[in-house]
Amino acid sequence: MSLSESVPESRPPRLAVADAVAWSVLASLLFHAALLAAAVWWPRRPVPATPDEPSVAVDFIASDAYDAATAPQAPAPAAAPVQPVPQAPTGLSPAPGMIRPTTMLSALALAAPGTVEAAKELAHFNGDERAVQLCNLEAMEQVHAWRANLKPERIIAYATADAETTADKVKAPGAAFLAGGEWYGLAYECLLSPDRATIDGFQFKVGDPIPRAEWDADHLPTAK
Repeated sequence: MSLSESVPESRPPRLAVADAVAWSVLASLLFHAALLAAAVWWPRRPVPATPDEPSVAVDFIASDAYDAATAPQAPAPAAAPVQPVPQAPTGLSPAPGMIRPTTMLSALALAAPGTVEAAKELAHFNGDERAVQLCNLEAMEQVHAWRANLKPERIIAYATADAETTADKVKAPGAAFLAGGEWYGLAYECLLSPDRATIDGFQFKVGDPIPRAEWDADHLPTAK
């Protein structure tokens, strides 16, 4: 070959590099497009729904009201105990002006050490007479408890009027008692227990001193 013949020129290497880059970019785009498509179409696990938070009612209170509501409360004052009202015994007759004690005293008197002989003497009586003597003893104790300067020494249940005796009661509207050398008029009503051994109720009224001129007529012995 002569020197005058032209030799075909080879492909410039710059164009080969450009083609390689173009193919690389195209392959990258296709790969990412495939990944995107897979991400879009791939089935996803459902996300569980978040339960609703329970609603809470809120009341707003002023500071002074809060302090009043939370302040320690003073204890309520204890109620005063109710004192029982003494009940009058049933069976006694309504009698205006009569003194009606709530505590019976004859049983205490008979239990005292100094009244042993009186208790023995009372045991000798039977029936109505014992009931009358027991009521007379109650009358003596009640008169002295009512007025300390009167200390009866003896009582006659039928001095100016007869005494009435029933199974559970002795009524002596005309009795008399001796105290300090004088006889005094006395009226009483005495309620006995079912066995007639004790006194369940009593009422009495002390009268004026009985004139000495009437002592004999009323069979009242002269005081020693």
